[in-house]
Amino acid sequence: MLIILLIIFVIFTSPVIATSDIQITDYSVKTPEWIQITNSSGNSIDLTGWYFKDKDTNIKTLDGCISSNSTKVFGYSGFLNDSGDTLILYDKSNNLIHEFGVLTINQKDQPTGTSTCIIPTNTPTPTNTPTSTPTPDPAITNPSSGISLTEFMPYSDPEWIEIYNSNDKPIKLISWKVEDNNGNTKNIDNLSIPAKSYGIYELKGLIFDNNDGDTLLLRDQNNNGIGNPFSYSKGLMTIEKSWSLISSHWCQASITKGYENVTSCYIVPTSIPTPTFTLSPTPTLEETPSIEPTPIITNTPSITNTPNGSNISSNSGLVLGETDNPTKQNFLPIILIFGGAILLISPAIISKIKKS
Repeated sequence: MLIILLIIFVIFTSPVIATSDIQITDYSVKTPEWIQITNSSGNSIDLTGWYFKDKDTNIKTLDGCISSNSTKVFGYSGFLNDSGDTLILYDKSNNLIHEFGVLTINQKDQPTGTSTCIIPTNTPTPTNTPTSTPTPDPAITNPSSGISLTEFMPYSDPEWIEIYNSNDKPIKLISWKVEDNNGNTKNIDNLSIPAKSYGIYELKGLIFDNNDGDTLLLRDQNNNGIGNPFSYSKGLMTIEKSWSLISSHWCQASITKGYENVTSCYIVPTSIPTPTFTLSPTPTLEETPSIEPTPIITNTPSITNTPNGSNISSNSGLVLGETDNPTKQNFLPIILIFGGAILLISPAIISKIKKS
């Protein structure tokens, strides 16, 4: 009985695509958000009705198809959570195709998908089995309006352009091209852009011949110019600033590759001259001449004997301790010292005399 149940299960269970054939292979969580899937099978697969789901059960539907052994990139805005998220891919029958797991917070440049989206239509069908009508691709191929060039980078390698789809439906640009001032062109073979979103196309192979200035024009599949050609000057040659369309005016601004442009142009800051200061020479201190000490002159009164025997004092104008007589000049200090000593000891002598 168990064997019979297993046989019935194998026969009547609807087949699902193996998770090894279609997988999520790359992504960018931060703006601009994008998710890349890879088809490793040998068949093209219609993605109509497929969808992504994150941890908050937000859903983003897929469109178009993916050819065999190729990749396809889907751009979004505000879908993935910058603080961490999970990502799961389901087919149109709600079968889980691939669960990517926890996403890390990163930001990468959006790659270009390699899918040419060719679904075989000549597959033989069984006899007496009605042919199922393929679901029409919701994307508009080469729309007649709603497409504009919004940003480009001529200084990077590879160079790239940004195209905005203002239509309410996803679009595909096939056989469009970019043209420069010298008539050089670069074909846009197949670029898919979701509704109200931006698409990035890398110009692999130099298209802008001169970084000092050139002209850029977007042309559709019929070689009609889309918008007016834009001529740019040398500007600020750096990969930190791109040329952006801001308020119908082209100027250099912060890079917003794959999402809405900033609202103001970059203004080169005006340099303020640094004031210079002139140092005054330090005055040299002149050497002050030394002053020789001046001897103190004291007027020593001298005693002059007069005929009547009286002593008359007069100022001699000599230096203290000096006399006119060299002999007296030598002995005067000694005499003064002995005289002072006698005066000091005289009270003691007189006292001993009285006691005796």
